[in-house]
Amino acid sequence: MAFTDLLTLSRAARLAGVTRGVLQKRIRDGELRSFEGMVRIEDLVRAFPGTALEDHAELARVAQIKERAFARRVYERAL
Repeated sequence: MAFTDLLTLSRAARLAGVTRGVLQKRIRDGELRSFEGMVRIEDLVRAFPGTALEDHAELARVAQIKERAFARRVYERAL
């Protein structure tokens, strides 16, 4: 099992469109396996077939943060 095959509960919940509590209940009930607070992508998709593995909103947010940080560095250097 590679580290890239694992998701944190928060990220897994976001991708599956459920709360962390729902995931934790499934883990307690034995329906979903976890490893040190993380779940395998394969297990998440099996438990939640409608899981969107690409979270475009999150990717856009990260890109925007990076762009702002770069613009800030360029501005500070120009001063």
